[in-house]
Amino acid sequence: MKRFFAFVKMLFLLFSKYRFLLFGKKKFLPSGKTLFVFAHPDDEMLAVAAILWIIANGDEVIVFTASKGEGGLTNDLCLPHELGTVREGELMKAMSILGVSRVYLRDYGDGNLPDRRREITDDLLNVIRTEAPDQVVTLPPSGVTCHPDHIEIQEATHDVVKSQSNRIPLFYRVIPKESAGIVDVEHDSLPITHLVPAFPFKEQTWAAMNAHRTQKEAMSTIFPALAENNKNLLWDEEYYSLIP
Repeated sequence: MKRFFAFVKMLFLLFSKYRFLLFGKKKFLPSGKTLFVFAHPDDEMLAVAAILWIIANGDEVIVFTASKGEGGLTNDLCLPHELGTVREGELMKAMSILGVSRVYLRDYGDGNLPDRRREITDDLLNVIRTEAPDQVVTLPPSGVTCHPDHIEIQEATHDVVKSQSNRIPLFYRVIPKESAGIVDVEHDSLPITHLVPAFPFKEQTWAAMNAHRTQKEAMSTIFPALAENNKNLLWDEEYYSLIP
């Protein structure tokens, strides 16, 4: 009963904030079994509202992360050679907070993804054939931050999804132009076709972000909320582009 009332409250909030969707062209990101594909632990924070939105609608989320992020910052919380193991634990804690139970965490090497294209492509192909997702979500062509690993995982995901005969919908996470002034964030000139309300999930988002303790300094260049230690500054919505 408590979950029912929480769901009704969320529907009311959504209608109040997004009633313009009834008369506009944009749509909510659809639910269904969804595969999210990223390069490093903490990349999933760019699409965290979508993950929570789909789970809240009772559907399954699968996260594929291509490396353990061992080339990132330690934030003085571990030794450099320990970072991959530490970040693996941080990712699993964040996934637990979000309610994601299916995670494919690979070890293709932080910074080495462009050299592992064939292996990553074959791996993704097997995951898609095994999981049979209704849709796939990944980063846009810029990788949001222009990180070579981000760009590589985007290209590999695009190639694998578009090679499928069953036409799996592919979505890119889009950073709107007005947000592109944030440090290290790029704007891809793609049409925004779908959105996800993020404001109902700020508590879970904040907790999951803070699970990535070693990367808080790096993440704060994308998320001012972390720099200001103020969860109210988290984005109210996330935007996506359906790729034809």
